[in-house]
Amino acid sequence: MSQVETISALEREVLIRAARSFDESPHEDTPTQLRGASPGDDYNACGPDWSEILTPHGWVCARTSGEKRYWARPGKKVGWSATTGFCTSKSGRSLFAVFTTDGHPFPGPNGSKPCSTHDKFGAYCLLNHAGDFGAAARVLKQAGWGERGTHNDNGTPKPETKKGIRPKIFTLPALLAMDLPPPKWVVPGIICEGLTIFAGKPKLGKSFLALNLALTIAAGGKAIGSIPVKSGDVLYLCLEDRLRRVQDRSRKLLTGLDCGVSNRLHLSTEWPRQDKDGLVFIREWMDSVPAPTLVIIDVWVRFRTPIGNSRSQYDHDYETAAEVKAMADKYGAAIMPVHHCKKAAAEDVLEEISGTFGLAGCADGALILTRARGECEANLFVVGRDVEEDDLALEFDPKTCCWFSHGKAKERTESLLKQNLIALFKSNAGAVLPKSEIAATLKIGEDKLQMMATYLTRMVNEGLIERVRQGQFRWPINGTADTETFQ
Repeated sequence: MSQVETISALEREVLIRAARSFDESPHEDTPTQLRGASPGDDYNACGPDWSEILTPHGWVCARTSGEKRYWARPGKKVGWSATTGFCTSKSGRSLFAVFTTDGHPFPGPNGSKPCSTHDKFGAYCLLNHAGDFGAAARVLKQAGWGERGTHNDNGTPKPETKKGIRPKIFTLPALLAMDLPPPKWVVPGIICEGLTIFAGKPKLGKSFLALNLALTIAAGGKAIGSIPVKSGDVLYLCLEDRLRRVQDRSRKLLTGLDCGVSNRLHLSTEWPRQDKDGLVFIREWMDSVPAPTLVIIDVWVRFRTPIGNSRSQYDHDYETAAEVKAMADKYGAAIMPVHHCKKAAAEDVLEEISGTFGLAGCADGALILTRARGECEANLFVVGRDVEEDDLALEFDPKTCCWFSHGKAKERTESLLKQNLIALFKSNAGAVLPKSEIAATLKIGEDKLQMMATYLTRMVNEGLIERVRQGQFRWPINGTADTETFQ
């Protein structure tokens, strides 16, 4: 009996891939543990994200829904040509399904087949090696794929690849060449996709503002009265309220908002904690709606995993937030836990958020609401990785319980200061008013004294008032009885 000729791992890879090219069924990949550690299997099991394979060749991600992505072929400006996340191999790995005949080098639909499907190694081979599986396998092996092996000889996973995760490393030119989508804005300039903490002291109107955002985003109206937002599906967890209170607040808010009632807003007053399948049910909701856009958790302390004895407060704050952030990142949505602030004010507004820096440090952004008791004017501090740091002036309408934005807080403060100064001088025409009296009458705090002094100087330079002596001012100019108004 003649000796049976043996073949190398690379030759085996070429033969198997060639045989599969004649198969009309979707391209299936054999589980790694049954095939050893060939470069192709290793690349399929632990290879890069689809974006790293496709975008260098002109393919653009046109739309994302959870793990499902729609891709446009090179040159296509409208619509999509292929998908990932829909078709999977028998081993559960995502396949690239091409529905166009113009997606060279992918064949696309043929006869009764609505699309052609490709695993990561197959796509890499077509895009980079003109379908030469042997050449592709050799290049990948030189790059380290398959050398280590993912399993021991007895079939057990090696510790370093037990989870099938390979660290992703990019060269700078490859990173700069990627066509990555810009951040998705839920409320432009304020809330971006990811995890945003919304904090404020108790009973300042945080829940009214949260519900305000939920109503306008679901309906596609104007957030806080002036910022146009795109309509999307919203889940609002009102964990401190009963249904009747949520109903009353919604009815009152809708009388003051320029938006209608939308069935894209979903509400619940009961929800399991984070460690009791709370995130599982949020994921189920996200999978059940067309465009999961915003999840509001009101309040965070009723949802997060309770702290145990084995972890520090910082670790607990960071890890619980990281789990929620991972879900937001996966779906390209925003999750906004409503949280409390500490009693004492701080120089850095992030220090006012209750807990350690673990929570704010993990989050992509933070909103901090401040308001004096009994006042309708408030400040909303906006900070984050993708947002420009800002301080917005908000106003609360007690009749409708709606919040409205007046733009930047500094400009609003200067505008109100100017109006109050004009009214004060007019009501004391001809009298000489010292700065100390002006500040006391207008109840200007120490933090605003410099702004007042600057504005008084500006009014003198503009000829609106006169400086009688250092720190003392008068209107009308020269003490006349002129009743002309300020410009």
